[in-house]
Amino acid sequence: MDHKILVVDDVWENIYIVERILKKEGYYVKTANSAALALDMVHKEKFDLILLDLQMPEMDGFTVCKILKADSRFSGIPVIFLTATNEPQSISKGFKIGGSDYLTKPFNPSELIARIHNHLELKEKREGQKREIRLARQIQEKLLPINLEEIKGLQFSVKYLPYGELSGDIYDIAEIFPGYIRIFLADATGHGISAALVTMLIKSEYETIKSSFASPAKTLMELNTRFIQNYINLNEIFPAFILDIDLNTM
Repeated sequence: MDHKILVVDDVWENIYIVERILKKEGYYVKTANSAALALDMVHKEKFDLILLDLQMPEMDGFTVCKILKADSRFSGIPVIFLTATNEPQSISKGFKIGGSDYLTKPFNPSELIARIHNHLELKEKREGQKREIRLARQIQEKLLPINLEEIKGLQFSVKYLPYGELSGDIYDIAEIFPGYIRIFLADATGHGISAALVTMLIKSEYETIKSSFASPAKTLMELNTRFIQNYINLNEIFPAFILDIDLNTM
């Protein structure tokens, strides 16, 4: 098991007990007996999960968790609080500041392992989703024109600002005939992966017809017809816009 877990507690006896339980399950364990040491270790090493004692001198577990969650480098690390108190206010505060779970000492070893397993599994799923989103964004960006400077007679300045990691917006600028520039804009409804996928479909259909019609209106009508024929089951709509610039008449 390759997961690395950081155990933070100011009492060495508690660290020893937790460390034995985790190592028995095959986890790689590092320990810290103070908040300051724990934060230093997190900056130097990559951890998959942190078991954090709440009652520590100088800096308590709440403060440590706040610091971690405020830093994008560490905010995705699950934090499970280990504490001797089971006061509802304390538990609620732990969740509000970003804690993933809460276990009261003395805890059942099998329950500790089960919760660790669940949060590591959730973390892996989130990271997998992030990888998929990054890949989808890279693919989406490849659909956008990059050689605008090659169109003579015009200067273009484009700033593409997605709402999030992915966008439902797509555009194209191309010289479809000598001296004849066509600008296309479309906006799929929504955000995220689903909207990005729809923009890919729109761009795919548009690419097959963008040079077939001299009229922007006919091009949009054909795009609409093709999208309905091929993707009506998606129940998606999108506004689209075409602007033609004829440099030969300028």
